[in-house]
Amino acid sequence: MAPGYLNLALGTDYIKDANFSVFGSPFAAKTTLVMDDSLSQLGAFGVEKGERIRHEFGAFIKLKWNSKLMKNIDMKSKIELFSNYLNNPENIDVNAELVFIFRVNSLFSATAQWNLVYDDDIKIRDKNGNIGPRTQFKSVLGIGISYKLEN
Repeated sequence: MAPGYLNLALGTDYIKDANFSVFGSPFAAKTTLVMDDSLSQLGAFGVEKGERIRHEFGAFIKLKWNSKLMKNIDMKSKIELFSNYLNNPENIDVNAELVFIFRVNSLFSATAQWNLVYDDDIKIRDKNGNIGPRTQFKSVLGIGISYKLEN
């Protein structure tokens, strides 16, 4: 739980089909938990120095879109946007994910995943020692073996 996130939202979910949905909430709570003492003392992940929990209240939108690109290639995407009504509502927190699933055959598969995260409350030190909000990127390549057991 360093960090851990808890999101609660009251809103409307429009589900066109299994591949597309939009969820919107004008009443959302976002809680950040930092249970590691050394990280909470630094004020990591947007909590105040020495604190373990940060509460935010605002609006939340989530869009999901999945698509079969080719016979053996699927795409899943998601973007979540959050605006904190109580502190700089014009600064939107962004959490985006794009995943490609490649099925080589019935035994082998691979995934390529990219994540983008931006939260202006999270201060990051760059290579020059400057501290401030930054856009974070993560890339993951996974290769898997699966075997289906049938009765």
